[in-house]
Amino acid sequence: MTSTSKSTRIRDVAVGTGGDLLKAAKILGTGTAGVSATLATRGYTLTRREIERRKVRRAAPARRSASRVSPRTRRLVVFGTLFGVAAGIAALAAKRRRVVEPPADAPPSLADYAQASTSSNGQSAAVHKA
Repeated sequence: MTSTSKSTRIRDVAVGTGGDLLKAAKILGTGTAGVSATLATRGYTLTRREIERRKVRRAAPARRSASRVSPRTRRLVVFGTLFGVAAGIAALAAKRRRVVEPPADAPPSLADYAQASTSSNGQSAAVHKA
């Protein structure tokens, strides 16, 4: 694996950018005619590339006709999907209806309170008797 130092990368970017700036200065130095000629050349090159790309695309065989699905098959798939969704919803609703909530814990009865009665000073009755 090759490693490049940070200074090498910065120098490469600077040289590339400097080269581009020199090209731009050269083109702009020729005046309006030079700029127009450069733009025309670039436009012509891009147009030729696009024409070639379209030719390649047009020459490629159409694959869509081979993968056509009959209307009967499509209808079967659509209705099968709808039926599957409806069955899933029905199963979820039935399962949810069968769920029984556990009963809540019963609060303490009054008898529980009577057994642990306290005297007026806060001590329990069992301790008070002893």
